[in-house]
Order: sequence, then structure tokens, then C-alpha cells
Amino acid sequence: MDRKKGGPLRELLETLGVALLLALFIRAFIFQVFYIPSSSMEPTLLIGDRLIVNKLANGIQNPFYDFHQEPYIFQLGFIEPPNPFYGKHLGFFDVKYFIHWGKGPQYQEITVFKFPDLTPNQPPKDYIKRVIGRPENTLSFDAGAIFVNGKKMEMKNQIVSDTFTHPMIAIPKGMYFMMGDNRPNSFDSRFWGPLPEDKIVGPAVLRIWPLTRIGKF
Repeated sequence: MDRKKGGPLRELLETLGVALLLALFIRAFIFQVFYIPSSSMEPTLLIGDRLIVNKLANGIQNPFYDFHQEPYIFQLGFIEPPNPFYGKHLGFFDVKYFIHWGKGPQYQEITVFKFPDLTPNQPPKDYIKRVIGRPENTLSFDAGAIFVNGKKMEMKNQIVSDTFTHPMIAIPKGMYFMMGDNRPNSFDSRFWGPLPEDKIVGPAVLRIWPLTRIGKF
């Protein structure tokens, strides 16, 4: 029986190459694993939890969209090669979705997004919060209670409440209001405002670590 030229080593390298390309494709377009670094989503999510995020939930995303928004190609200690495309309009790179399903994140979805950092020359940071308000909603807060378009929102999950009170907030088109479940210890839309839709990565759909807590939340 004839073998491919190059023998077993070539077959192994080809298999590894295909596996790597498949993994990159899945990470870019379908699913990505995220780590919980803070207590802002307790008690729903704990520090150290690892989650799978569905990047297809709102549409087929452009994996290069954020490339021109990062000032550095990568950061490794003192090595920070500048990104020559930073801040430039590049046509193809400016499109967040190749195809958008037209629905966007839903109420109370736990969603990963790129923090809309107002500090210049800072690389994007991944945040995770719960969707409280959607585009063109009005929100108000009374001693921790949330009212969306005048109707009180009943939370699906247990939260750590606070006494936050604020008069009516109008959410602009294309924006979302995000809050952490640990209200007293969450840096969220109450402080930095509504989130632009193009910063959204996708909803967290499954906890895969630790093994004792695998499942939905």
C-alpha cells in the first residue's frame, strides 16, 4: 500500500494544521471561551469561572473588526509593536457583521462585550454584564428596583441588590444598558453609560469550569 510522500510526519503535520485552522475558525466565528476575573457578576458567576460565548447569536461577525481599534499588534512585557492601521478606516475592517440577524441582545442576557474605554491608546478589555435596557428604552431606578418603559423588571437570577436611585434614562438607538448582578461592586452602565452594539461579542451560554458547576446559569 502506497503512503503519501513524506510519510507519517507529513500526515501528522497536515492533521495538526487542519486542526489549528478549524480551531481558529470556530473561535473567530462561532464560539469563544472567556474567563471571569472579578466578582461583579456574583452570585451568578464566580471568579475563575470559564464560559462559552456564542458569537453567532446576533449575526456573522467580522473577526478583523477590532483590529484597527487596538493601538498595539500585541503586548508582551516591554515589547509593544505599534499597529500601523490603528484609528484608520479600512473599508472591510469597519464592518462589524457580515450578516446581522436583526434582533440584538435580549433582556437579561448575560453578555460579553468590549469595554468602551474612553482612555486613548488602551487595548480593548473584555467585560461581562447583564442586559438591562435595549435600544430606545427608558429606564429608571428606585432604591435598587429597575423600571423599563415604566414596568418593573423582575430578575430571573438572584442578585446582590443595592439602593441605587436615578430618574429616567433614555437609551439611544443602537445602544444597550448593562449591569452586573453584584450591584454594589459592579462598574457598569450606571457609571460609563450605554454600550454601543458594535462592542458586543455575544451571550454566555454555558459554564464549562469548574467541573462541579458545569451547566447553564
